[in-house]
Amino acid sequence: MFRTTWDTVYDTFITVNGKDLNVYINTKANGLQRWYINMTDEQARDFQIGDNISFFHISPTESAYFKASVRYIQIWNRSMTVCEVGTQVEGCATTRAPTIPTTPAPSLALTCPSSCGSATLGGGTCTRGTAEGSQPVCTSCNADRYLFSGHCVQALNCRGNRVRSGPYVDMRCRCIDANCFYCRRSGATETCSKCRNGYYLYNSSCVATCPASMAYVGISAFNRYCAPAPFHCVSNRVTIDGRSQVCKCPEQDVLDSPLGNCHNCTFLPRRFGGQCNTCRNSKFLYNGSCLDDCSTVPVPVVAYDIGSYGRVCRSPFTCAEQRDRSNPSIRCKCPQSIGGSNCRQCDWGIGSVSCIQCQNNRFLHLGICVLRCPIPYSPSIPLVEPSLGRTCHML
Repeated sequence: MFRTTWDTVYDTFITVNGKDLNVYINTKANGLQRWYINMTDEQARDFQIGDNISFFHISPTESAYFKASVRYIQIWNRSMTVCEVGTQVEGCATTRAPTIPTTPAPSLALTCPSSCGSATLGGGTCTRGTAEGSQPVCTSCNADRYLFSGHCVQALNCRGNRVRSGPYVDMRCRCIDANCFYCRRSGATETCSKCRNGYYLYNSSCVATCPASMAYVGISAFNRYCAPAPFHCVSNRVTIDGRSQVCKCPEQDVLDSPLGNCHNCTFLPRRFGGQCNTCRNSKFLYNGSCLDDCSTVPVPVVAYDIGSYGRVCRSPFTCAEQRDRSNPSIRCKCPQSIGGSNCRQCDWGIGSVSCIQCQNNRFLHLGICVLRCPIPYSPSIPLVEPSLGRTCHML
């Protein structure tokens, strides 16, 4: 409670704010200072002319608003009497008639920030901010700007419904195309760089099908794209238009086929990349597919199985100096079981493989390259190029 008597009152005056009155009281208590009556409308609305009003709280930093047609305030102990204007009532304060300041009505016109643009270019409108004292927020932008959270921005990168960089990072966003996962918004346009929901990226947009001249790339419903065909996918990478991109060889050349055991595959127009050229994980290549072994092949073939990579089911052939004699563009090797690199030429036949010429001072013995001939065999060394073509003969 505010406790005072007449001799401590220095001055009182009232200002008008619409239908409410602001009551200010200057006192000499604890030195000259201004005190403000803190009274809510709810507390003051029932008081009439001549009523005594008890103080609920007094603070030098708070103000009160109450509705009453009053001009003089009487302070006595913990109450005040409201008196009608011009009335000389015994006990009322008659310190002075108040000076009512003229407060111009606030302007209702709203000035939009320059960033909102102008009406001639498609923007220029805004609304008041929701927070007290906040700046107006844009409701439209120029055609070359994108409206985001009340701001007109030149561009915005949206990935997975979140802004990826800049002053709005991690704020929620969305792409115009619901099938686009990663887009760049700029004005009314959108450039997509990654699709989802089984759609394919083509010309910065997400499409359900690719043009007839292109291949379908992607083994999951995410990050699919259309690519000029044919092309080779090697170790899950391909270079398109000078840019390295991810590609994966499926198990079969059909839609939604899972990842297979292919290391190098060919993507053909309107196909899904299931034409394998080289298998991995100890699988055998046959007719563009990777098999566990060659037993299911309907024709007699050789199971070429040097290492766990590059195995193939193929017709019999001769490997000479690590090249297929009938097709030198195909590389080959002789197995370690017959001499490995010491075998210069070997025959891959159905059911068996044998060396036919040794090198590196090794001797050919029963289709295998050996360091020395076993008894009772004797070595035979050519006079020309003695390190090459050595053999073992029965004595």
